[in-house]
Amino acid sequence: MEEARNRLLVVSAHPGDVLWRCAGTVAKQVKEGGEARIISLSYGIAGESVALWKQEGMTAEKAKQIRVEQMENAAKVLGASCEIWDLPEYPFRPTIEDMYRLAAVLRTYQPGIVLTHHDSDPLNPDHGLILDFVKNAVEIAGADGIQIEGTVPGFDRPEIYCFEPHASEASDFKPNVFIDITNVWEIKDAAMACMPDKAGIRKAYTERAILRATNAKSFGRKGCKYAEAYRAFLPFARGGGFPR
Repeated sequence: MEEARNRLLVVSAHPGDVLWRCAGTVAKQVKEGGEARIISLSYGIAGESVALWKQEGMTAEKAKQIRVEQMENAAKVLGASCEIWDLPEYPFRPTIEDMYRLAAVLRTYQPGIVLTHHDSDPLNPDHGLILDFVKNAVEIAGADGIQIEGTVPGFDRPEIYCFEPHASEASDFKPNVFIDITNVWEIKDAAMACMPDKAGIRKAYTERAILRATNAKSFGRKGCKYAEAYRAFLPFARGGGFPR
């Protein structure tokens, strides 16, 4: 499991979700010698692209291409690989085949850590549905009796962390993990800048990172200036007693 923790997988509803909510953790994973892979389940052209649709002559294909270029540029800044799946959005409507597709990724990539959405977000019809999709794919990947072409059955359940939604209190998000991203803040900020049509969100999540740093300091991370908040989805099982 410790070796698997070198591989981190992000599963997000839309490209921008990665940049605002967990890009610092992705950058830190890579900076510390690990790998990171990002899967955006859609292009985010329904609700995430308000500013794009105000541009004269904008079409769905143009918006998709813009999001692809932005996501690829951001992933390069973070040092991660990325892909966009073009699944339905607003609302998210996955099929069994989509779950098996993610299960195949889990079996072949073997991540020890998965970052995804919290299970509630009253401001977005997609975000609250992603965790259940990821959870089901994890269980499918680990089922020895499920055959998926190109994969070998078996997958150790990873640690799953839900990143922070936009309206935390309204979403009943109660973080219990704070990741200090101070030493990679410039990388996260550069990644967020890859989506210039969302400058307001970039400013809001800069302020959020400062707020979460205050929380991190309260729980022992002295000197933290920027942090990201998560909620562990599953309990931990550790050998050798409590970490020192």
